[in-house]
Amino acid sequence: MVQILIGAISLYCLAILLMIVGFLALRLQKPIQKITKTTFSICIAFRNESENLPALLKSLKALNYPKDLFEIILVNDYSTDNSIEIITDFSLKNPHFEPKIKVLSQKLNSASGKKAALNLAFKNAKNEFIVTTDADCIVPKTWLNDLNAFILLKQKTFIAAPVALLATATSFLNQFQQLDFLSLQGATIGAFGIKKPFLCNGANLAFSKAEFFRLKGYEGNLGIASGDDIFLMQKFLQDNTKNVGYLKSKNSIVLTQPQHSWNQLINQRKRWAAKASKYQSFTASLISWTVFLANFSFILAIFYLQTSNFLIGALLLKILVDFLIIVLTARFFGKKSYLLGYLGSFLFYPFFTIYIAISSQLQPFIWKERQLKK
Repeated sequence: MVQILIGAISLYCLAILLMIVGFLALRLQKPIQKITKTTFSICIAFRNESENLPALLKSLKALNYPKDLFEIILVNDYSTDNSIEIITDFSLKNPHFEPKIKVLSQKLNSASGKKAALNLAFKNAKNEFIVTTDADCIVPKTWLNDLNAFILLKQKTFIAAPVALLATATSFLNQFQQLDFLSLQGATIGAFGIKKPFLCNGANLAFSKAEFFRLKGYEGNLGIASGDDIFLMQKFLQDNTKNVGYLKSKNSIVLTQPQHSWNQLINQRKRWAAKASKYQSFTASLISWTVFLANFSFILAIFYLQTSNFLIGALLLKILVDFLIIVLTARFFGKKSYLLGYLGSFLFYPFFTIYIAISSQLQPFIWKERQLKK
């Protein structure tokens, strides 16, 4: 048993070390002056986001990009609050910006309301590149400039880009989810760096509209509660890996809201984890199983620590490599202050991960007042 535990943890450490190499290998894109000619359709699905829409709309208004080269399409996914009124009020107060905004209403009742809502937006988009973010996000003013430069420089048709949680007050919940989110972003960047991408985040994506429809977009996974980002990236990768890239730029970081309770965080992570059994990517499946087995082994190893110095060494190595990739990511995102909570979060993480992995496959979960299943 001890040898199996050491093997599982060691395999995980090797995977993370490869991510660290990839993170360092992927070059940071500095601001580059390129002709602003790419046209963008910013597509956002929203459901009961009255608290978050004002900040999003304010950040969209501040975009430093020619107004004739982008549009904003907001799709109401059966909101029951005053989200529509907030958008209307914003448009009235900003008459010069109002023509940029198109508001649609989702009419199709789907297991994945977000995908159906985004599909509606894409069908009404008039520009060459689709850009997606979420209604609880704040986008940087240079967002479209950086995407335009990356598209013209790298000739990519699918671009993933960085996402970070907004700053939070000090509490174990906030420390934990900040570090957990950093680990996901670190793995995302690292995997792109070794040319084996398996993660991305729909809060900051751009892709060719023509290619989306040629590859039949979300077809085949519309019934899955999440995955509007990862399943789509997998389609682009299967078609041509050279067309998929990552924009590693500090000026392109989209900020998103953290979860405000453990119940919200658990439901969010269950929604994310539920799609794991549907992965078509060997790399994504392999990494998912590697992470699951390593964390399960970590829990079991607690009962065998006195039997093997090699097992203790494997656990210490895991502590080190996890810390290294989070340090690298925290530096990139300017979140080094959260590293103080690392040890407590590290010890809690295996129990949290195993619970999420198992419950996401067996139990329904609540998201945006909807009860969903994997």
